[in-house]
Amino acid sequence: MPVTRLVPVQYEYLLKQNGRYDKSLVPDFHMWGLWGTETEPMLQIRPAIVLAATLVITAPLQGAQATALEKAKFVFHLGAAYYAFNTWVWKPYRQYEFKVGAPNQRTNIVKAGAALLFAGYQVNSAIKMTRNTQDPFLKRIGALLPNFSKSLTAVGDDLKNGRFNEQGIQQLNRSATTLLNTAQQQGQTIRPVAVPIPGL
Repeated sequence: MPVTRLVPVQYEYLLKQNGRYDKSLVPDFHMWGLWGTETEPMLQIRPAIVLAATLVITAPLQGAQATALEKAKFVFHLGAAYYAFNTWVWKPYRQYEFKVGAPNQRTNIVKAGAALLFAGYQVNSAIKMTRNTQDPFLKRIGALLPNFSKSLTAVGDDLKNGRFNEQGIQQLNRSATTLLNTAQQQGQTIRPVAVPIPGL
């Protein structure tokens, strides 16, 4: 006989035929011993038992691997930070916009500082996602982020106060390159994510 309908029983979904539950159609429930006799409907299993079984199966996977959404959010934060650094700091620096005599030199420096503080905020958001994670990618990249965040904040404070920190900018570029290359080696590409930066 064809299956007529899907019947919910607490947290389980069983296929019903001729008024009886056919355990051959759902082998997973049979494996867990949740079936009654051939002539009885399924035993009333307490939700706690089913929930516990679910946690036993899924918890190790959740702890070991970040979800696709979590990784996307993590990469987004780093992409936004890289955009801020590359657009408002590294490119202007290479174009000598921070040098004495450059048009709007002080304004460019202050804007670069604001961009780095924004980048530091994005990196800190990414750091929070690496706490207590067992995901290999988040752990590997997360190990590089605390020092990078401190450098972003330190150089950003200097620039925002009008102090041109050339060595700090060069070091930030080296750290950013290491971060990008490490992510690429782990199979994840971090691309600039253009997001609005307050004040810029």
